Amino acid sequence: MAVCENVIALQEKAWVPTDVVPADGPCLATISEGSETELILEWAGGPADATKWQYRQRTATGTWGAWTDIPTGSASARRHRVSGLQPEVYNYFEVRAVTGNVAGAQSNRALGVTPRKYGGLPEMELGQVSEGGRSWILGGSVVVDVPADVRIMHKSGAYSGGTVVANVSEIETMSFQIFDLNTAEAAGRGIRGTGATASGLSIDVLFDQIVAFARLVDAPAPAVTFSYDRLDATGVVSTAGSYAFLKADATVITTYEDLDTDRAEQLRVHETDADGASRAAFYDEARVGDVFEWREGATCWIRYTVTEAATASDRGSRTFGIQWLTYVLWGCPDTIVTDAALRMTWGLRDLPSPGQEVPVSMERGDPLAPGTHYIPLGAGRGYPDALVIDVPVSDHQLKWVGFAASTPGGAYIGLSDESEQYLLWIAFSGEPSLHGAGEAPASVQDFFERIGASTRIHRVP
Repeated sequence: MAVCENVIALQEKAWVPTDVVPADGPCLATISEGSETELILEWAGGPADATKWQYRQRTATGTWGAWTDIPTGSASARRHRVSGLQPEVYNYFEVRAVTGNVAGAQSNRALGVTPRKYGGLPEMELGQVSEGGRSWILGGSVVVDVPADVRIMHKSGAYSGGTVVANVSEIETMSFQIFDLNTAEAAGRGIRGTGATASGLSIDVLFDQIVAFARLVDAPAPAVTFSYDRLDATGVVSTAGSYAFLKADATVITTYEDLDTDRAEQLRVHETDADGASRAAFYDEARVGDVFEWREGATCWIRYTVTEAATASDRGSRTFGIQWLTYVLWGCPDTIVTDAALRMTWGLRDLPSPGQEVPVSMERGDPLAPGTHYIPLGAGRGYPDALVIDVPVSDHQLKWVGFAASTPGGAYIGLSDESEQYLLWIAFSGEPSLHGAGEAPASVQDFFERIGASTRIHRVP
């Protein structure tokens, strides 16, 4: 079961949805061999005397289907190939044992993503176990050849000094190799444990081989921006320039508070934008894993990744499955302005703001050097994201002094200058406010204002 648990641990680091393995249930993982319509289920644990095994599935925004019997041969091997899936869709699976007529505990809910393809090669989807013995595309720009009997996962991406990088992890040891997506060259490596698999394969040798043959594919298309200017509170979206963010029950979202959580599961947009331009051809090419930014202003925007390719309606709209990635919302009003001019930009990556370094985690009480840092909000109050700040070069020094509760449902991060007389409180929404013993000197105010202006929310890398 250890390998299955490694998959879940790596997925948590990739910030894709995971689930807890029941104490008396099996541990399930999904494997992609690169097919657009098939995934493999593999599981460990559960009763040894099961009469049969069953699985069920759903899409990210769908409901669970019926339990389906797994053929005896597959069940005994605890490995089953699921066919007939839709390309570029986030799927969830569960398995369970049946002993006699009694169904046992179901497994964890396992994510399975059918990949998109570039020129016939499959994309290594974030958080998905990818089988070796073939070539994969990493981050839309690098081809990597993975040897047979090796499984890896695209775990994360980041931006550092103008360089876009991606991290892939070997499943058994959880060792990782980082690639520069601009050049296909190695950009770092981390070896875990003994540095070898149970079969004796050296991870350094494995990564050296993969790096040696890594190569660039064609550059991705440039970013494009569309305009929208009318929130359709009915959710129908039948007129040009209209849109609606939807919850799982198809309720239309009307507050920014709901946009920056997992409650926003779908975006419905009209094929014709507010400029009167048809975007149907572009939406036909949009794929799972694409990133777009929904922006009302400099301090009011959110980035999403597409989790389910667009479906068309007879009213001229397209509906995407979505999941948030990064946001700055402290400059937004409480409710979504129904006729605000909004910009929708496609072709972005899941990155900190352009020009910033890879975030470096803060330690409570330590001075923070100039650069970009993140505070893992989950460390304080169970939030699944991070507050990112840019600390400018200054004569002043910054410290993270901790968390504080405020009104019910509200909480803040506390930052101080070197004197510890003045505090910069930043709400979990990203909104900053300055407090202290009397009026702070102008240099401290400027220091804190620059930090406050840089605040943003980001999923922990």
